[in-house]
Amino acid sequence: YQKSEKIFGEIVSIDDLFKDSQHLLQISIIEPMYLNGKKLFQNNQYKNAYYQFNDICTRNVNYKDVQLLKEKALKAAQLSIAILPFYSSSSRSLYSQTILNQVTDDLLKVNNPFIQLIDRSSILRILDNQKFITSNILDIKKSVNIGKLIGAKTVFFARINDLVIENPLPKIEQKIAYIKTQEKVYDEKTKLYRTSLKYEETEYSEIYIEHTIRINFDFQLISTENGQILTSESINYTTKDNVHFAKYSLGNYTLLSPNPNTPHLAKEKEKLEQLFKNNSEIKSIETLICEACNYTSNQVVKDILTYENHRP
Repeated sequence: YQKSEKIFGEIVSIDDLFKDSQHLLQISIIEPMYLNGKKLFQNNQYKNAYYQFNDICTRNVNYKDVQLLKEKALKAAQLSIAILPFYSSSSRSLYSQTILNQVTDDLLKVNNPFIQLIDRSSILRILDNQKFITSNILDIKKSVNIGKLIGAKTVFFARINDLVIENPLPKIEQKIAYIKTQEKVYDEKTKLYRTSLKYEETEYSEIYIEHTIRINFDFQLISTENGQILTSESINYTTKDNVHFAKYSLGNYTLLSPNPNTPHLAKEKEKLEQLFKNNSEIKSIETLICEACNYTSNQVVKDILTYENHRP
């Protein structure tokens, strides 16, 4: 075929209309690819076979039965995944569903031809027909049996082991500051008025708020053929947000000053003013939970893709 390709290439370069030289040149290029694709398929190298047949389709989609072979190679190469509902306590069920939805969406966004997600309605229908409830799908054997009934090559088996939400009340401390005032005082000796500085105590509020979410999440991707765990991970993640600011309800905070006898008074006054300028808006618990769920899903998808990319 290499010699034929060279010969027909030379003919086409001289006269591209000579008989069917264009067609023969194409055959001399495509036929070795076609034969190699079939060999790859026979050797169970389905992904490489798919790429070979797909390459042929970009050149001549009607070449022999290449479209059919491409579809067969893709079906054989695909990693079909049934994402099972995972068990969690009632207080965590909403978050379990959020992670399940996020993993599903993120895997779909990858747009990998070799990853096929089993339709959720099909999974729920099988679970309902088999009288399974979510809390029963807690061991590998049952998960594998469900996967087989669904027709999936793998099952995604997961659970939230721990979800800690720390949302304490704001810590509010009353602090002392000083307001500098001026007054005119009559001096009996000089018979003149002079300006006198006076510092009056006042109170302002210093506020601390912190929100924290900690999650521990386990997952396994299990083969329904032999029950082998293909990839797994225990994910621990903590996300938090905090704010520290001050409020003064009796007037303009820029008039406030630390104790006038404080060393480095100018710097301390800058620090005090910065407290009043600090951000007072803290991320909500719902926002932090979304961050934790997104991180968890990203790690799951990363692990699944790593496994997928290393499959022959």
